[in-house]
Amino acid sequence: MSLLLCLKNKFDSEGGFTLLELILALMISGVLFSFFAVLTSSLYKTHLLMGRRSARQLDGYLAADFISRQIKNSAQIDLISSDEIHLYTYYEGDLKWLKFGTYYSEQYKELGRAKGGDDSENKSFGRYFSLLRDIKEIHFFQKSDNILRLKIVLNMQSKGNTKSEELIISRLIYLTKS
Repeated sequence: MSLLLCLKNKFDSEGGFTLLELILALMISGVLFSFFAVLTSSLYKTHLLMGRRSARQLDGYLAADFISRQIKNSAQIDLISSDEIHLYTYYEGDLKWLKFGTYYSEQYKELGRAKGGDDSENKSFGRYFSLLRDIKEIHFFQKSDNILRLKIVLNMQSKGNTKSEELIISRLIYLTKS
């Protein structure tokens, strides 16, 4: 029993936190929590932005490589304008006409591919299928008889960002004469 009395007296003699100390501890905890919440939110937004940019870049590089490969494997190339090219190339196992060019869908300028006929004399292209959305421009330029330059300019502007950024993807395609 004397042990219980000793502990009771010991607890009664020591003071606890005062109200002012409690309020101060809560304020410091709140400031630290809000700092870490803002930091975590900022890191998450940056991660999402970089993921979107990386995906957009990858899409651009894949489209440029696909077009380059089709040009390189084509039997006939008709450069219609700086933003449209017709190719008689191997596609889906057969020689077919393919058309690469720009078109508008909703409010976006898109890079598209249209399939044509199997006959080298009959192009008869169907509708465009999108390869890249929201591009700024595409240029096909014949540098010489055996070199063609492909340049794609992508809009890299993200939501909420007013600064306009561009990604330029360029390929030199060496044509083989058959």
